[in-house]
Amino acid sequence: MVRSTYPFLWDSPFDLTATTSQHLDEQFREKTGATGATVDRCVNFFKAMAQDAGIELSPHIQKSKRRKARRNGPTRRREKPSSLEARNEPASENPAMEHTVRLHSGGGSVTLSFAVDLFKLDQPDQKFLLDLVAKMKRYDSENQPEQE
Repeated sequence: MVRSTYPFLWDSPFDLTATTSQHLDEQFREKTGATGATVDRCVNFFKAMAQDAGIELSPHIQKSKRRKARRNGPTRRREKPSSLEARNEPASENPAMEHTVRLHSGGGSVTLSFAVDLFKLDQPDQKFLLDLVAKMKRYDSENQPEQE
């Protein structure tokens, strides 16, 4: 399932057993269109899936990325617990994934965001989730903006 979800990570010349963290980040940016902190979340989710699936990764890939603490100004305190904390599920066990597709008509965008443990989902839920992901990828690749 990991290979079918992230086929670009098995394309030559990219080599998961010899790559660096920076190169892995670049692959996610280029192939998924993710930016900023979303790239970190995507990479961390992939690494967790790969570890659970027993996929060999390069020793040059960091264990996980941590966001840098703000050095200037006061520290923001979270007032409300996240939905994962509210369910008493540690965030590290269910990393969030997010992808946004811009509607080609210019009418806005659609964002799919999920935080799930794929190994705990039953078959119908897995199919539902992966079908949504596939539809978003297909929309991006098949519906190029019209040329005038």
